[in-house]
Amino acid sequence: IALYRGRNEEAIGAFERSLGVKRTLGDRAGMRSCLLNLGLALAKVGRLDEAERVLGESLRLAASLGQAAGRGWSLAALADVAVRRRDPAASSAWIAEARLHEAALPAAVRADLAILRAQVALLEDDGARALAALGELSAEQRAGDPLIDARALSIEAGAHLSILPVD
Repeated sequence: IALYRGRNEEAIGAFERSLGVKRTLGDRAGMRSCLLNLGLALAKVGRLDEAERVLGESLRLAASLGQAAGRGWSLAALADVAVRRRDPAASSAWIAEARLHEAALPAAVRADLAILRAQVALLEDDGARALAALGELSAEQRAGDPLIDARALSIEAGAHLSILPVD
């Protein structure tokens, strides 16, 4: 709840405590989930090296557990870290790997991948490609999730500005 409400430091503490409990119990699936969420929270506060480290552990656990959805979520989160680092090549590689697991992912994560592709396009100064990536989002997805719509609108604005004629 703290993560969704933007109380990221509180979320980091809660996920670190939960991760400790899961490690003690040997709950590998629970550890994977805690690591993913911890990585998301760390990325939001700009602790990108730590985020990348815990997301890498989440990815390895998901692979060892045979969790296609867990792998896709972890890969999407790693792509987000790369976008935050302004590294379109790394983000594109993570996105491409995540798309291999797309069928197992919830709609919200598939929408995140479209948004990440649009962000990569903007990092590469390709507004038209950013708009095309956002075009993969359905009207229902955008109407049903205000956060997805707000993120898409922000990227659309940047994409339109990038393709305006320069005078």
